[in-house]
Amino acid sequence: MLTHDQLVSQLKDRPGVRQEVERIENEEGALLDLLLKARHEAGLTQAQVAERMGTQPPAVARLEGATAPQIPWAAIVSMRNRLIHGYFDINTTVVWRTATVEVPALVPLLKELAGPAEQAAG
Repeated sequence: MLTHDQLVSQLKDRPGVRQEVERIENEEGALLDLLLKARHEAGLTQAQVAERMGTQPPAVARLEGATAPQIPWAAIVSMRNRLIHGYFDINTTVVWRTATVEVPALVPLLKELAGPAEQAAG
C-alpha cells in the first residue's frame, strides 16, 4: 500500500494535478502561517488555543508543526514514546546524543517558533 506522500508523488505526474497540489499546499501554508502569527500576536500558548477551540493541545501542535518542517516532530514524539514505554529497551547512547547534541541544536528553532507566552514561561 502506498503512503500519502508516495500517492501524491505519483499523481503529480498527471496533467494539472501538480499545479493543483501546489496551489493547495500554498493555500494551506499561508493559512497555517496566519494562525501561528495570530497566536503569537495574542500571546497565547498552544494549550490556551486548544482550550478555546475545544480540542487538545496536540491538535494545535500538529497544525503548527506543519509550519515548521525543519523541526523533526515525528522523531521527537517517537523518542518520547520510547522513553515512556520502552523501559528496558532504551539505547542510552541515543538518549545521550539527543540530549547533548540534537536538543541544543533545536533550541533556537523552538524559541523562534514559540510565542511570547511560552518564551516568558521558559
